Amino acid sequence: MIENFVCFYSSCPFWAGQPINLEDPENLKNLRELITEVVFRYESDAFRLWVCRDGMLMLQIYELEAAKPDEEGDELVNWIAWWEQYLNHFNCLYLLLDACLIEVLKLGYIKLSEVTNKDVFRLRVVDGKILGCETFATESITSVFQLDRFYSSVFPQNTQFNVRLITRRAFPKEVFDKLAAKFSVVLTHKELVSRLSVIAKSISEYKVGNFPISLILSWFIIELVVTEKWERFLDSKNQAYEDGSKRISADRRKILTGPISAISNILELADSIQYELFKKIDAVRGYRNKVIHKDSGYVCQPEHCRLALETALDLTLEGHPLQVTLNMGYSVPGP
Repeated sequence: MIENFVCFYSSCPFWAGQPINLEDPENLKNLRELITEVVFRYESDAFRLWVCRDGMLMLQIYELEAAKPDEEGDELVNWIAWWEQYLNHFNCLYLLLDACLIEVLKLGYIKLSEVTNKDVFRLRVVDGKILGCETFATESITSVFQLDRFYSSVFPQNTQFNVRLITRRAFPKEVFDKLAAKFSVVLTHKELVSRLSVIAKSISEYKVGNFPISLILSWFIIELVVTEKWERFLDSKNQAYEDGSKRISADRRKILTGPISAISNILELADSIQYELFKKIDAVRGYRNKVIHKDSGYVCQPEHCRLALETALDLTLEGHPLQVTLNMGYSVPGP
């Protein structure tokens, strides 16, 4: 059976499970087989996740594979939309991996950055055996880790001097068990995929000091969830009458749906949003307005972004059996 996966490497390399002893001559002889071994396999009704010894993550989303555009007949826009969905899943997965390392190992190891189409590649598997990659991600550091697989078989004698192999951390099975469990929860609530993906992108911007963009990305999620709460609130107050009319008609709904500041205030008064959460939403809304309107007296600060990220995450996970610990460290060189 022929199957296809989309694959990705973290920019911070790691061993999955036990590290390979690079001083053992026998290991050097079989290094390619050891490096490329799939050490952990996870499967649900929605996805398959394989983790290779060298840290390569192999992801297969059944729904997306079934909806894959035709290579000859489909327009480019359909391919773009298809890849966008896969990248949303990978950004979500990357965010969860970062969270799992913190929760299991108390380790903020990942330098989270947005996963783009430059960072991923397709891989073909036949009867459970990896045949090879269709493309090299030459515009990404991913290609460096792909090439390590190749060089390990051609130049095994140089492997002991490969800094990327000898200095990487090893992560136990518990990390990936937790990752697969969290990802399974996310895929049972599909709206979480795109929202956690945006939060991952927001953190990526925060980490490199692009605070205004980070804040705006978080605000997208905050406004989306608050608006959904408002729609549910109106639905809860609606009712039909004998003459066929509704208490809240389409026209009245438009009148009632004002600016987000009014909506959030009413939701708090109606006890649909807790007061402390309302204050956070309102504060972030103020920062967002200053960014958008280029307030000359305002400078977007890290703490503003952290508040926005935490608020967006709280709203996203509300009512879901999922915990995500954010890594708020920076990814910029020090002085």
